Amino acid sequence: MRRSVERLAAEGPTVRRPGLALTPTRRLSELRELIAALDRRVPRLERTGEESIASEAAALRVEALKQIADLQDDIVTVVRSATQAQQTATAG
Repeated sequence: MRRSVERLAAEGPTVRRPGLALTPTRRLSELRELIAALDRRVPRLERTGEESIASEAAALRVEALKQIADLQDDIVTVVRSATQAQQTATAG
C-alpha cells in the first residue's frame, strides 16, 4: 500500500522538475512549510533508526532556518537598492 501512495503522490501536480528556479517568496514559503512539517513530526524513539531520523530532521530544520534568514537578508538588500535607485531617479 505504501508504494501505491508514494507513486500517486509522485504523479500528482505538485511534482517539480529539477532545475526550476523558485522565486524568493515561493522559496520562503516552501522552507516554512518544511519547518512546519518537521515541527509536526513526533519522533517514536522506540523504533529502530528513529533517533537518527530525529537528529537529521533537527539538522534539516536548522539548515532551513539559515536559508530563510539568508533569503530575508537578500530581499531586504534588494528592496533597499530599489528604494535608493528610485529616490535617486526622482531627485535628479
